[in-house]
Amino acid sequence: MIPEKAMFQLSLPCNPIPFANRIIELIKENGTDFIKSDECKACLFILNSLAYSQLFSIDSITEYTKLNKTLNQN
Repeated sequence: MIPEKAMFQLSLPCNPIPFANRIIELIKENGTDFIKSDECKACLFILNSLAYSQLFSIDSITEYTKLNKTLNQN
């Protein structure tokens, strides 16, 4: 099975590496604008599902603010 279709399986994959590698592979083959493709977005969906939980909903402003605060603390 290609990684892009993993999001439609009954259980969520537990290893993010194949999805990160697939994104790298697709971008190398097709250029950086390929990140906007459905194939890339499917892999990103899996990575987000692993990071935030399977039924995630991200408020991008809140998440940006939290990450900015956390990652830029001195």
